[in-house]
Formats: sequence, C-alpha cells, structure tokens
Amino acid sequence: MPEKAPEADEFGRYRVLDKDTDTKRSVVASQLPHGNHKVLDEPASDVAGDALPPEYPAPKPLSSNTPSGQSADLKKEISND
Repeated sequence: MPEKAPEADEFGRYRVLDKDTDTKRSVVASQLPHGNHKVLDEPASDVAGDALPPEYPAPKPLSSNTPSGQSADLKKEISND
C-alpha cells in the first residue's frame, strides 16, 4: 500500500526538506517547491500560527587532511663560524 502523503497543517503550511542543502523550511501549499525536495510529516507552524523558522544543518568540519597556507621550516640552521 502506498505511503500517505503528508497533509498541510491547520494554517495551510507544509514542512519541506531541501535535499540539496538539507535545510528544512515551512511553505504554504501554493508555494510548494518543485525539484529536489521532500514534504515532511512535521508541523510547519507554531501554536500562534506563525511559520517555523528554517532549520539549517550543522556545518561540516573543515578537512584537516590537506595543509593550506604557508608552513615554516622548523629546523634551525647551525652555522660554524
């Protein structure tokens, strides 16, 4: 049996996940985005009827495998004067 599609909340909004950016946001039914998104089965509005704010994914850590910038030569030059 196919999965039931999520319905709009009582204020006519859907909670949507943008699969490209992993950002969740609330949109009204007439503005449902086309493309790479998924309609979530989550509330899209708060108790006062305002749209929930966007939820952004946690930032990905910077790669520590590749050095960048300048590096100093830690060996001291010893001169025999």
